[in-house]
Amino acid sequence: RMPETIGMDWVDPRHPEKGAWIIQEHIELAAHFDEDAERAVGEQLAALHEASHLVGEQRFGFQTDNQICNALSQVNRWLADWYEFFTQLRLRPQLELARDQFPEVYARGLTLLGSPVFFGRFFSGRVVVPTLLHGELWRGNVALESGGGNDSIIFFDAAPYWGDALMDLAL
Repeated sequence: RMPETIGMDWVDPRHPEKGAWIIQEHIELAAHFDEDAERAVGEQLAALHEASHLVGEQRFGFQTDNQICNALSQVNRWLADWYEFFTQLRLRPQLELARDQFPEVYARGLTLLGSPVFFGRFFSGRVVVPTLLHGELWRGNVALESGGGNDSIIFFDAAPYWGDALMDLAL
């Protein structure tokens, strides 16, 4: 489940660039997270992915941009092609972060981004169905509600978009 939203608004509605705020319910989290809980997370994530297919979204992206790691902007414009979305809107922005400090890595990365032969190994023959993703799924963004057992998994701090379901497993 997701924490219930109590309220949200812009800090200054005339200047959205100043940010926004959100207040969500307080949920007491369990300290223990065992192998059974990890399995339950995978099952619930698979159920979310499967249910999202019922929407029938045919594009990759999202209606709004968001952030990962509370700092890195994530552009989510709509694209019909997964290869283009992944290379241009996920890999290229990460590569741009390396430009100044690691120019050799940056140059090599640009070469690989433009190489259908390199990425063909990953994309060849694979049909990617747009799937609603958490978008920033890692151990710090999932927890158990205290006293709730493995059926009380809480996902939070999402950066959602429609993409390849494997992306939620890659983080």
